[in-house]
Amino acid sequence: MRGFLVAAAFLTAIGSVAFAGEPAKTKQFVIEVCLYHGDPLGSKAEGNLEILSHPRLVTMDGQAASCMVGQKVTALETDGCDFVGTSFNVRPFARKDGVIRVELGCNVSEIVEQSEYHLETRTLAARRMVDVRVGETFKMRLKGQSATDQTWLEGKVTEMKEVESEK
Repeated sequence: MRGFLVAAAFLTAIGSVAFAGEPAKTKQFVIEVCLYHGDPLGSKAEGNLEILSHPRLVTMDGQAASCMVGQKVTALETDGCDFVGTSFNVRPFARKDGVIRVELGCNVSEIVEQSEYHLETRTLAARRMVDVRVGETFKMRLKGQSATDQTWLEGKVTEMKEVESEK
């Protein structure tokens, strides 16, 4: 009996529980994210707001989902290449009260100096935690050159459902 209680406590800590004869359950989330650049008060029609990416991410309770928007750049003197653009990840955690805690992480990388033989990049990183319910919007400002030149992320958990977890 003691071994069963320890196993049940461990499974609860990672987000899924199974009792004898029942499949383990966990939460699945659908999160829509929109990455913007431009004037936060502007519009696409006026040409001063650009949507860089609008993915729909599906992930499980406590598991991260990520997206990269940009390109890989190289220089002849380097062996590898650097990613330039924006990458972000979301990691949702279901709470018993129906609130979803979402860990947000984002990196914005840009070229500082580039020549045929040299490449220098700079990366700005932001991390944030937000508590939302299904349908509520969360926002995170990533970079702001001025009031009309900004990069930000808006997201929404559009669905949360219980599913059988993989064994």
